[in-house]
Amino acid sequence: MKHKENNDMPICDTCLTKIDYLPYRIVSLADKTDIPKIRHFHYFYPCWDLDLFFQRYANNHIISAAFSFDESILEKPLIIKNMKRNLELW
Repeated sequence: MKHKENNDMPICDTCLTKIDYLPYRIVSLADKTDIPKIRHFHYFYPCWDLDLFFQRYANNHIISAAFSFDESILEKPLIIKNMKRNLELW
């Protein structure tokens, strides 16, 4: 996901502040009514805490998970290779 202006940046669902740097995480969830909701998180702990995430969204199921990053990362194949192989980053 590419952002042209800082004003386009979402609010983190954990700390409730604007996410003003990349990368950040995006998770699509659905509750028992199957209404999807998009959640955004700063990429790293403490905002991305899997224990807290699963406690907070225990009654939801994950539809998809992704992250947004700057286009310049596409020019760095070693970073992309690391992201594909390193499950800890997800």
